[in-house]
Parts: sequence; structure tokens; C-alpha cells
Amino acid sequence: MIGCGASPVAADGDGGPPPPRELRVEGTPVEPRLLLTGELVVERAIELYAPDAAIRPMEIRWIAEDGASVASGDPVVEFDNEAIASRLEDLERDLEQAQQTLKVTRARVAAEIARAELKLRQKQAALDRARLDAEVPAELQPRAEYEDRQLELEKARLEFDQAQQELVAAKAGGQATVALDRLKRDQASEELRRARKDLDLLAMRAPDDGLVLFSENMRERRPWQVGDQVWPAERLARIPDLGSLEVEASLSDVDDGRLAPGMKAIVTPDAFPELELDARVRSVDGLADIQGPDSANRAFGVRLALAGPLPSALRPGMSVRVLVPQQGEGGMPVVPRSALVWGDEGPRLLLAGGEERPVRLGACDAHRCVVLAQELSGAEADQPAAEDEERLAGAGS
Repeated sequence: MIGCGASPVAADGDGGPPPPRELRVEGTPVEPRLLLTGELVVERAIELYAPDAAIRPMEIRWIAEDGASVASGDPVVEFDNEAIASRLEDLERDLEQAQQTLKVTRARVAAEIARAELKLRQKQAALDRARLDAEVPAELQPRAEYEDRQLELEKARLEFDQAQQELVAAKAGGQATVALDRLKRDQASEELRRARKDLDLLAMRAPDDGLVLFSENMRERRPWQVGDQVWPAERLARIPDLGSLEVEASLSDVDDGRLAPGMKAIVTPDAFPELELDARVRSVDGLADIQGPDSANRAFGVRLALAGPLPSALRPGMSVRVLVPQQGEGGMPVVPRSALVWGDEGPRLLLAGGEERPVRLGACDAHRCVVLAQELSGAEADQPAAEDEERLAGAGS
């Protein structure tokens, strides 16, 4: 890479500090590129959340290895299911008892209805006989016998009506009793079904083939592990779609305006420094965010789309370097980064006499920056800055 443009001077013989080195404006070109850092992310992924089971909270009993390859249906997380498993036998016994009770009730009700129907048929026959006897003309029989037959007819009619009512009551009462026992049977069946469902939910399985990447336990600020307490709907893991890999990077606010959607880039994963992936800037955030709670630096979020096909070894979370070629800026003056001071109004150049002059910068590398526009006179371009380089570096970026 290009040097700083400063000439080292030997220290005095008495062991004192070395004299300040000169910082000169040069005309040597800076490689026109912009270097960003970021990481691989995925645009699409299957999110896995803790199930809504009856146990609250759930305790992780077993967990797959982070980054492991899984096939559809393979276990990913298993929760402690002892409480539910111990209830299954009782619930199965309760269901069997409820089914047996319903069976007995149906048989008893059917028998009661059959007896009521038999009694009704008997009363119907008695009523028919009494009606025939009562229809014999009075003049053909003694008066007392005629009146007795009329009374028997009325009695038979009353007994028949009572038998009808008893049959209706037997059917209604039987239906209510059967319905109640059926409800108890259904409740027992539903409890058993829910318990079996919860038991199945407590063994989370992969919905598709892929890599399982576990999320962070937000309460502990670390990945999930055996023994952790989990509540329903907490995010546990995800299976990323590796075909949707892209780059998420940061652009320093001092480089605002130097990146735009559509610009080409080269992405190199830190884990595979020999790999160069073609990419294109997809989006640049409009507002710069603070980089951390203890940092005053701001940066714009940048998304880059990768051109496929991609190597199978790439994984989300891998750190990458992004190199974005810039337009040429030949013929412009070049100054050391340590001679630049950044403030709220942008960069300023420290001149030899101690004066600071606002400048507009172009491409920068690790040591130097191009000054855009002709803001330096020829005399200033030849003058050394009479400040110590280490002090200037402390005032720079």
C-alpha cells in the first residue's frame, strides 16, 4: 500500500524524543476503492418458536448442535415431558372408564324404554278389549254389566295415556342421561388428546431440510442450552434458506454519498480469504445510526446482493470484507489521514501554520485521502505541516 509521505529522522544522541516528522501533500494516486465490513445474512428463513404446551415454563432437556444439518422431521429441541407423560396412564384409564359407563348407560336406558314400550302395547290391547265390550248395546245386557264395561273402558283409556307418558319420559330421561355420560366421555377423550398433542409438541422437529441455527437466550445473553427455561412463542432457532444469502454491511457517515444502489462490489469472507464473490449494492439506509451505546460513530446500513452460484461452505453470520471500486480521481492532491481533523461540519485539513481548512474528500485508503476540488494552492501543497505526526493522528479519524 502507499506510504504516509513522511521522512523518518534519527533521534538526538541524548535519548530525547525524536523531532516531528513532516506531513506533506502529495500527488501520488490513491487506489480508488471503498472498503466496508459486514456479515453474511439470509433474506428468508424458517423461524422455530417454542410451542404453546400446557407446561409453563418448559425446560430444555436436549438440544441439537448449533449449525448442524437436519432433515425434515429430525428432532431439534426436546423439552422435559415427565409431568405430561406421567398423566397419560391416568387419562387413558379415565377415558376407558367413561366409555364403559356410557356403554352401560345406553344399555340401561334401552332396557327402560323397551319396558315402557311393552307396557304401552299391553295397555293398548287392554284398551282395545274394553272398547269392544263397551260397544255392546245396553238393551242386550243387564244395566249393571253395561255400566261396569263403560267404567272398564274409561280405566283402560287412562292407563293407556299414562303408559304413553311413561314412554315419553323414559325416552327423554334416557337421552339426557346418555348425553351426560357421552359428554363425560368426550371430555376425557379431549384431555387425553391434548396431553398427547402436548407430548408431541415438547419434541420440536425440523419442518424442512437445512441447517439449524439457534437464537440467543435474551435473558441470559447467550445461546440456548440444556436446562434453560423457555416460555411459549419464544424464538429458539431458524433454518435459513442458504439460497437467499446476502451481505449486511456498514458505511461510515464520513463516507456519506460515496455508495449508491446498483454499484458493483467484491465480497471476501474472512474465513475464506482466497474467495472473491461478485456482489451489487441493493440498498443504503437514508439515516446513519449510532454504532454502539458507548460510541459516537455513526454508520449507514448497507445491503448487498450476491451473485450465484455460491459455495456451499458459506454460512450466515460469517464476517466479510466488501470492496467497492470507485471512480478514478487522478490528478487530485493526496494528504495523510493524520493531517485531517473531523468535526460536525465535515473534515478539515491541518496546514503548516496551524490553520485548519475545510476540504471535500474523495477515495481514502488506510493512510491517505484524496482531496477533491482545487482547495489547496500550489504553495500550500509544498509546505510541510509543522506538527508532530502522533499528535495529528490523535486529532484525526
